[in-house]
Amino acid sequence: MGRTRGNRIVHFAAHDRLIGELVPVKINRVSTAVLYGELALAGVGS
Repeated sequence: MGRTRGNRIVHFAAHDRLIGELVPVKINRVSTAVLYGELALAGVGS
């Protein structure tokens, strides 16, 4: 989970090593309160 520059919540799967890091995320689905996505770069955090 993370947040956008606009402080919106983003849920995405990632390795624990990425906690606290800024990573690019591709948004796949949205709801009124949450954005859902995946890491935009293959191999990041693997």
